Amino acid sequence: MTTEVSFRWDPVESARTFTTEEDLVSDLFGGDDDLPATLPRHLRTDIILHATLPYGSPTPMPRAETWRSWSRRVDDGLADALPSASLSVEGIPLIVMGWRGSVEVEARCSEDGELCLKGVSLPSWQAVVPPRVEDSPEDDPDADAGDQLAALAGQYAHAADVWAECVAALAEQIEYRLP
Repeated sequence: MTTEVSFRWDPVESARTFTTEEDLVSDLFGGDDDLPATLPRHLRTDIILHATLPYGSPTPMPRAETWRSWSRRVDDGLADALPSASLSVEGIPLIVMGWRGSVEVEARCSEDGELCLKGVSLPSWQAVVPPRVEDSPEDDPDADAGDQLAALAGQYAHAADVWAECVAALAEQIEYRLP
């Protein structure tokens, strides 16, 4: 089993951390009068949970009932660790803050023409809100992202543990044995 964690950073993110929000907007749109307000940014962190069988494993694809019950178990188990959520203002969703995909299955064809299970994975992503640097001294500074990142690391560790338990349960259900 593996867990792949990555994040995306772009030039605007670098510019927003190098200068103040107001200076960046002024540089992009010109002028200093009536600049548009900026929304909090978010940094997307992707996590993909993987589990594969050893190369050449002859394990046949599980039946549909097995997949249904197992994918429900995965979805229920990971609901807290990898939530789908959005940031709303006045009840209007503005920024998607988390998404969890569906279980993906990888298969191969055996020499006998049977479809064999090769692996399973689950893509997901969560967002953190990095602090903004603003010119105005009366604006409250944004919270440090350190607490958010620590909480996210804890969520991802919990998600990896739940995933391992779910994969072990699948191995039992399909009566997988080492070749």
